Amino acid sequence: MPLTTNDTKESGGLFGLACPGGRTGFFSLKRPSAVLLALLLMPWGLKVEAKQPRMLLGANVNEHGVALDPELLELSRTKVCRTFFPATPFILGKRDLKTDADLLAVKRAGKAGQQIILCLKWNFEKARWRVPEPDSPRERQCFAWADALIRELDGYVVALETVNEVTVDTLPEDMLPGADGEIPMPRFLQRLVAHLSEQGHAGANAKPLPLFSGGFTRLEQRRMQSNPGVQALLDWIETDDRVAGANFHIHMPEFEGFENYLKFIRSRVTDKPYIVTEFSMVWKYKENLDGKSHDGLTVREYINQAIQKPVPEKEWNAFLESQAWYDPQFLSSACKVMEDYGVMLATFAFQQGSSGGRKLEPDDTPWIINPIFATRTAAARGRAAVSEGFMRDYLDWQRR
Repeated sequence: MPLTTNDTKESGGLFGLACPGGRTGFFSLKRPSAVLLALLLMPWGLKVEAKQPRMLLGANVNEHGVALDPELLELSRTKVCRTFFPATPFILGKRDLKTDADLLAVKRAGKAGQQIILCLKWNFEKARWRVPEPDSPRERQCFAWADALIRELDGYVVALETVNEVTVDTLPEDMLPGADGEIPMPRFLQRLVAHLSEQGHAGANAKPLPLFSGGFTRLEQRRMQSNPGVQALLDWIETDDRVAGANFHIHMPEFEGFENYLKFIRSRVTDKPYIVTEFSMVWKYKENLDGKSHDGLTVREYINQAIQKPVPEKEWNAFLESQAWYDPQFLSSACKVMEDYGVMLATFAFQQGSSGGRKLEPDDTPWIINPIFATRTAAARGRAAVSEGFMRDYLDWQRR
């Protein structure tokens, strides 16, 4: 599959920003999407119209802002990136917003024309913090950190996700009603949105910064659907005009679950747009790690060998395509379903390292299979290696 790099001229990109020098052949972008323009112009509580704009597809680098390599962004024709920052290391003084390498890298990407989807990760579970009480010193610290982070990226953020993975990052008891009947984490997020709205933060083009909330994961599971904190958040997102829409992840063991997941959330958040910042078939991949690869090793053994000594790109893609659990058209199929259910923006795993990259132990989840750039397991001459099926679909969606 040739990856040509002949320069062409392209007209201005999103919001009139100049696009980098165009590429023809496999890496070619014909026209940018207008979805982000709709995001920036929409008032709080925008209702989804019967005819939606085309869904925009971008890159997710999780907490690894340094993964926003300019060459890879241009090669993949990426115009929008999603990243998150964990709150507690900054609040405790272990990281500094002025010098943090990941934040500086995100800022450079913004200056170069990338549109940034910023997510606040309230990693209370990892830090063993209870959710702060209303108007407590800890809550004021949290809100001040959020304000400072947004200001550091002033002018580059097109949408703010007020929470990352709410049930993963929150102690279980803080997703349940307390003695006063209040559920701590939904209450915290409601107060955060009220605070951010009062602050009047602006996004790109000086438009009001759209606030998304939810941070849902595994909503295909009945136990998650019935979680009191999840139920409270769904009801709030549906009714609060300050919340522009819902953000969530879709990682599934079977592709049929994608539509069921989206049907459920559309039944609860009925007429607001969605942002899906992670999606994959990673649970299906995990179920097959002990199966055989194409050369007699188990899948896990083959991947671990490739991490230690990257294989040629052609071999990496032959390995993937030899596996019955791998669908090279997954990305396109998932995007079509999400667009049908009102997803305005989805971001996909960008490169190994920001989504998996270390040796797979017996209980590990193989996030390393997801990214479009296979930067840890494969090598190509003169450029970064790619997972061809995912990259082909990613670029095809960009051309739309």
